[in-house]
Amino acid sequence: MPIRIGQQDPRWANVKLKNSTLTIKNHGCLIVSLCMGISKLNPRTEIRPNDLARLLKFTDANHPYGEGLLIWGDNAEQFKQFGIEFVGRYMTANEDDFDNIDRMSESGDHFAVIEVLTKTGGRHWLFVWKWGWMNKPVCFDPWDGKVTYNPYGFKGKYVRMTGYAVFRKLTA
Repeated sequence: MPIRIGQQDPRWANVKLKNSTLTIKNHGCLIVSLCMGISKLNPRTEIRPNDLARLLKFTDANHPYGEGLLIWGDNAEQFKQFGIEFVGRYMTANEDDFDNIDRMSESGDHFAVIEVLTKTGGRHWLFVWKWGWMNKPVCFDPWDGKVTYNPYGFKGKYVRMTGYAVFRKLTA
């Protein structure tokens, strides 16, 4: 089972995302989801959200799309430090992409983080891993620790998937 950690944990809730004014508690769902994925693929790697928040590169307040957005490609070397490789970031509103995530996770050397649209119009990230007796992708919510077998199963909390990113375990 993946390590479940939350963005409200007092050990890192008030840590700011590097070069931003945003905290892990309020804007760290992606960071926490990445930590769960890194821990799953590399169980001997000890990584906490506050470590990633200080290491990774994010947009600042002057960015046209806002602050605190992960700069995906600029973090390739940082990801390699944790034994993972960034495969790609995909923008989508297509539920069929969840099937693609399912296929990628067949080998056990990939994980995904998915971006979902909340009912209030916000964006939120979930960690996805193939797990359980049904061998289906499972979504782990870094906000409240809840688990579901699809991003739409959170009792109407999320409207739809809007995108995802995929990571692969580096081989020695």
